[in-house]
Amino acid sequence: MKKTTTRNLSILLGLLLMNACNNKEIKNESAVISIEELRGKRLGVPVKLPPFNPDNDIPAPPEYSEAECWLQLPAHFDKEKQAVDVFWVYPTLLSDDSTYLMDIYDSSLRAKACWTLVEQASVFDGQANIYAPYYRQNNIRIIN
Repeated sequence: MKKTTTRNLSILLGLLLMNACNNKEIKNESAVISIEELRGKRLGVPVKLPPFNPDNDIPAPPEYSEAECWLQLPAHFDKEKQAVDVFWVYPTLLSDDSTYLMDIYDSSLRAKACWTLVEQASVFDGQANIYAPYYRQNNIRIIN
């Protein structure tokens, strides 16, 4: 629940900031907060991940010879094979406050990867053979 609450608060704050940029202030029911008052504050988003532990923080590697390690893989003998191949690398999905590398077998992250295929890579549907591997991406928070 804590992760969901933090994520929801972060999304809400982001929306409030976007809406208030022209006015340079955020209005809420009890007070008016300026953008300057928020500068440098953590705003519920962790600044750093916990210390890296190679024994626990490295998930099993993908085995790309197995179909389950692929988000999308055209059939080998597909009758409607397209002339163009597209290798789809979905954007960074991992942004929790404890994981360094994506576990490709995590069902919630697999669902997010699938969403990117439907919402973003579908532009290639019927135009190209889409190859999209699940991969152990870094957490977006690793750059903090």
